[in-house]
Amino acid sequence: MGMMPSAQKQRFGVSHSELLTVILFGVFGFLWMLVVVPFLIVSPEFTSLNPIWQHSLYILGIYPIITAIFGIPLGLLANGPPLIRVIQGGLSSAISFDWVVDMMVGPNFLSPQGHIVITNPESLPGTAVDAMFSFIWSTIFPSIVNTSTLYFMVYVVTPVLGLLLAAFILKPRAFFRLALGGHPHGR
Repeated sequence: MGMMPSAQKQRFGVSHSELLTVILFGVFGFLWMLVVVPFLIVSPEFTSLNPIWQHSLYILGIYPIITAIFGIPLGLLANGPPLIRVIQGGLSSAISFDWVVDMMVGPNFLSPQGHIVITNPESLPGTAVDAMFSFIWSTIFPSIVNTSTLYFMVYVVTPVLGLLLAAFILKPRAFFRLALGGHPHGR
């Protein structure tokens, strides 16, 4: 019996090349957080960006790290090509942590009345996920700025949307079957 090529060897249903891809993805995330982010956060150009860009550039390293850590176990529970499963599991985990868990732990960017409470630029308020969604919701609905509706949209609606998006990414077919009123397994 001959040896299988290294690209075909599998561990837990994931080939070595796919596992290496996920590990390199995680290494990219660590390098981004260790090398790039320290220079970004002291740059006047970075702090002048809108919260969508600040949060996206800041979190660019965290998503690959979460994907590398949580993608493999969650990916093994899903169906589909192994690398796709790993990326789906990792991305759904990252969105859950970012849009849901991060929203639930303080300090909050907004007061319950919808006013910005974190104004110290040294704390990088623009990198917060709630700052980003405050910017998004107030851009879509300008009339909710400085109201409790903005607080509700950021801290209630956004986490629900995050959970729905994470579920969709992890199991898109089952998500659509449930959304259309069917059984998740097609029964």
